[in-house]
Amino acid sequence: MQYLIKSFSLLLLATLLFSGCSKKESEPFKDLLGPDTVAEAQNMDSELLREMLIKVEDGEYGEIHSIIVVRNGDIVIEEYFNGWNSTDLHPIYSVTKSVTSILIGIAIERGLLTGVDQKIMPIFLDDYASIENLDSLKASITLQNILTMSHGLEWDWVEDELTYGPRPDWVKHILDLPMTDTPGTRFNYSSATTLLLSVIIQKVTGQLTERFAGDVLFQPINIRRWAWGLGPRPGFPSFSDTGGGLSLTAKDLANVGILMLGKGKRGDTQVISQAWVEESTRTQITSGSTTEYGYKWWRFSDASPIVQDLRVNDIYFGWGALGQFVFVVPHLNMVVVSNAENFENTGAQFFTALRDYIFASVRDK
Repeated sequence: MQYLIKSFSLLLLATLLFSGCSKKESEPFKDLLGPDTVAEAQNMDSELLREMLIKVEDGEYGEIHSIIVVRNGDIVIEEYFNGWNSTDLHPIYSVTKSVTSILIGIAIERGLLTGVDQKIMPIFLDDYASIENLDSLKASITLQNILTMSHGLEWDWVEDELTYGPRPDWVKHILDLPMTDTPGTRFNYSSATTLLLSVIIQKVTGQLTERFAGDVLFQPINIRRWAWGLGPRPGFPSFSDTGGGLSLTAKDLANVGILMLGKGKRGDTQVISQAWVEESTRTQITSGSTTEYGYKWWRFSDASPIVQDLRVNDIYFGWGALGQFVFVVPHLNMVVVSNAENFENTGAQFFTALRDYIFASVRDK
């Protein structure tokens, strides 16, 4: 196991690489304790945090690979488990969707797209002579409907079909699906429809979504290394898998969270507009009994037990399969990142650690 607990500014978090000590201590995470620790300086109970890390190491929350907690610009915790370290690129799966939402916002701000009310079908008509089941409902699908998973297309949650099912043209397959609902009326999670955003970005920018992301998002916040899986389709040599193909280091995923926490600004550069950050992360549609959804960002509803002890329920987060998370908590000025490989309950067992230890440790929550 490797671990680091240090204090850095927001800029240093984005630019510095650092590695931890590798040893097995008789008192694990002992360095976290004491009045002089970063945790205590940030008004967080270091004993509670230490208890959480011991439980993580003991497998209490499944197979966790990393945990980073940043408060007020200081790294309170940066820990790696199960052979992972600070320089490893980790798949973030569907947190890729949250990153894609940022890119759509930037494309709108640059005039490459007209806005979230823009209808998507005309964008594809140059590529396809015909689209099946093209009725008035399908013709009304907007970018906002894709961003909020309220597209109205027939989709049965079988995400494995997207990953493993052979299709000569996945984009055409998605566009041809019949409609089951009026767009904007029902949440229906689909990685497949999120792929449409990749092709849209590619068409309006003239470059792969990955390249666009590098130019307008990653480089401005000093992310230098990433991997982004590609999916082939006729008519395009490839397109970036915006459904779940991005890999980042845990620190760089934290950098994305810190950018959002800063309302889209890094240093003197407004990378994303504050208006887009606020619009994309507020509740746009109900997604379940305890969750809500923005533009590819999740929220806990007020009924969720995770937020019951918070003074303000303003938390939003990216959520990827197997337990990939970036949580942003504006009123605590906090970002929490966790990577994992937990097949049960889509990795949501980390929610308990978030509530019972990270949130519980904050004395001014």
